[in-house]
Formats: sequence, C-alpha cells, structure tokens
Amino acid sequence: MADADAVLAQALEAARAVGDTRTQWRARIDRVFTQTEADPAALSVSDQARLAREARQALEPLGDERGLARAWLVAASVEDRRGQAAKKEQAAEQTLRYARRCGIYREQAWGLWFLAEAILTGPTPVAAGIARCEQLLHGQDELRVGDIGVLGTLALFRAMQGHFERGRQMIAQGRELMESLGHTNPLVATMCWRGELELLAGDPAAAEAVLSEARHHAAVSGMRETSATIAALLARALLWQGRDTEAEGLVDVARVGAPPDSRPAQARWRALLAAVHAARGQTGDAIALVAHADRLLHPTDLLPLRADVLIDLASALAARGDTAKAARAAEHALTLYTEKGNIVAAQRARNTWAALSART
Repeated sequence: MADADAVLAQALEAARAVGDTRTQWRARIDRVFTQTEADPAALSVSDQARLAREARQALEPLGDERGLARAWLVAASVEDRRGQAAKKEQAAEQTLRYARRCGIYREQAWGLWFLAEAILTGPTPVAAGIARCEQLLHGQDELRVGDIGVLGTLALFRAMQGHFERGRQMIAQGRELMESLGHTNPLVATMCWRGELELLAGDPAAAEAVLSEARHHAAVSGMRETSATIAALLARALLWQGRDTEAEGLVDVARVGAPPDSRPAQARWRALLAAVHAARGQTGDAIALVAHADRLLHPTDLLPLRADVLIDLASALAARGDTAKAARAAEHALTLYTEKGNIVAAQRARNTWAALSART
C-alpha cells in the first residue's frame, strides 16, 4: 500500500506540473483508498466527503466517467463509516452507472462489491436482498471478480435462512476463483464470509480456523483496516469458546485498527470488550461499554449489527441480575433481526428473550 501511495503521489505532482486536472483528481481519489487501508485514521470522514464532492464537481464538466465512478466509490466509503447502508447503496449504484458507461470493468467490480455489502449490512430484508443479488448475477455465463462480492452476500443471506451448506458451497465457489486469479483482497473476503457463516451456524471452532487463515493473509498484505475487522470476528469466535483472554488481545487489535470516525467499527470493538468483561463478572464496565456501542449505532441503519450489540447488552445486563432490562434489550434485538429477515439469529434472540422473561 505504501508503494502504491508513493506512485500516486508522484502522479499527482506530475499532473499538477502540467495542469492536468483530470489526472490530478483521479490520483487524489485513488489515494483515499491507499492511505486509509494503510492507516484508517489517515483521512477523516468529513475530509473524504469533501474530496468526493469536489471531485464530482470538477470531473462532471470534463465528462470523466471513470473518475466519477471512483469519486462515487469514495462517497460510498464515507457512508460506510457513517453506518448509512441505504446511502452507501445509492452511492454504489452511481459508481456502477458511471463504470458501465466508461466500460472499465475494474470500476464495475468495485461498485458491485460496495453494493453487495450495503445490501447485506443495511435495512434491505433478506428476501429482497436475495432477489436483488440473483438479479445482479442473472445472465452471467462465467463469474468474474465483481460477481464474487454479490455471491458472498447471497451466501450469507441463504445462511440467515438456515441453508448453511448451500451458503458454504457458494463461498467455496468464490474462494476457488479468487485463488486461481491470485487476488488477495477478495480472497480474504471469502474467508471472512465463511467465518461469519460458521458463527451463524453455531460452530465457532470452524469460524476460528478460517478467520485465522484470513488474518494471516491480511497481515502479510498490509491490510490494516481489514485485519481489524477480521480480529473482531475472530474475537467473537473465541468468546463463544470461553477463551476470553485470547479474545481480549484480538479486541485490542480491532480497537487500534478501527477508524476513529467509523460508527460500526467503534461500536463493534466496544461490544466485544463488553462481552470479555461480562465473561469475567465485571458487569459495570461491560454495561458501560456496550451501552456506548448501542448509542453509536442509534443513528445508523445497520440492522444486523445493531441487533448483535443489543444481544451483548442483554447478556451484560443479565450478568448483573437486571433481567427486566435484559429482556427488553433481547426483545429489541429480536425485532431488528425479524425486520432484516435473519431467521437464524431471530430464533436465538427469541430463545434469549423467552428465558429472560421467564426470570422476571
């Protein structure tokens, strides 16, 4: 990433020297991704939003559709940090629109990945998300890199409906393609999806195995923000196995690598650290942390993550003996999982809520 950023910096200076506006903006846009992957705190959300807006204003009169596709991708990244999946989806749709016009597949692939992520993490119900993913994949005789992001979202949606083996097969299909092409970033993504699926399936040991592999690949490739995301997933797998000391170390990795103005990343590590404290009987610290995480997510439309955090809140409250509040948190999580259409997680939340309600 450092080498790529250095090349882009040189391109930017050369373009400035000759007054090449188009190349200047393209280089500035691409540096957002190289800089934030190497250091998640390198650029604030407000800086990125301003750059994306100014880039669109500069490139629109030039008719630079490729540059506009990239500018909208930055806008999608901004909404990702803000936790606004519906707006991220809209920005990704704009990326796809310009990418298809310019005919550059690389930009189309990025647009598809961002679009698929937004559909997965936001308010789109599972049934509607499956239909959208199938529409995006319709007519594809042969899968390409961009399609794998859609396939991963489709696989996790199927898992949310309880079709775990079908989801595993789809993820394996994507992983096989990425291994054959040698694309590290999307390969790591397929491993993360498999880890998420195994957690949903209730097999934290299987999740640990594949997430440990993903973490190694991300570390070797210098993918700092991605490494933080993997560490958070791996910490959850370890917590479910009662290994809170190991999990705590991974939570610290997630904390350090979380962009300071990313609502989902900041909420995620706090909820995980709360789970570590709750496992040790430190309920006061646990409740304070997870309540903070819950507040961070209030303005967002990330239904699955909001529900996950509420389950952690219910666990912390129950550990303190406040079963009435714990039951309300679990019931709220059940509402969000149901709204999303995550049948598997909704059933777990229903069981938790019923058990807590029986104790009040």
